[in-house]
Amino acid sequence: MGEEKNSNGASSNECNGTKSTTTNMSEDDFKLSTASLSQLAAGDVSLDVLTEINGKSKEECVLGLTKLLLSHPTDGITGGDDEITLRRSVYGENAIEEKEFDSFLSLCWDAVQDFVLVMLTVMGIVSIVIEVTMSDECTTCYIEGAAILTSVTIVTLVTAGIDYAKQGALARLNASLDEKNIKVITRGGV
Repeated sequence: MGEEKNSNGASSNECNGTKSTTTNMSEDDFKLSTASLSQLAAGDVSLDVLTEINGKSKEECVLGLTKLLLSHPTDGITGGDDEITLRRSVYGENAIEEKEFDSFLSLCWDAVQDFVLVMLTVMGIVSIVIEVTMSDECTTCYIEGAAILTSVTIVTLVTAGIDYAKQGALARLNASLDEKNIKVITRGGV
């Protein structure tokens, strides 16, 4: 394993035929697509499958994978900030995106989609329409229907409020777990 200069004047580390070039890299140099890398990371394709396809050992497949990633099997990424920036532009950030909160109105809409609440809403409206149109003297005939609609509104708001509070509690829990479970591996100060 030694460091040598290539034709572009960039230094590279070589180990078992894999090179990690530290400068003069472009997006075209990366032969492994993001989709293929995602399949490997998700377990859709395992090293066992790769060894069966290629007829090579797991070690040779790992070396081939590091070669496709322009990395080093023991040293990892040996380039500086420019190489890391380039890798982030090719493969994306190595972080889980935070899920956005559903809005309170969206949660209300989800809550009111419950079959029982839909039926109560229909029955409340039908009750008001029948009582108002059929009754000769309608001073308080709408009270039953209004009570049904009021109870549907209360149930909807309480359900949406509970779901909204759950979202906030989950976000706080995830934030506290992220603070406690941060693991950083550095190679060569990078």
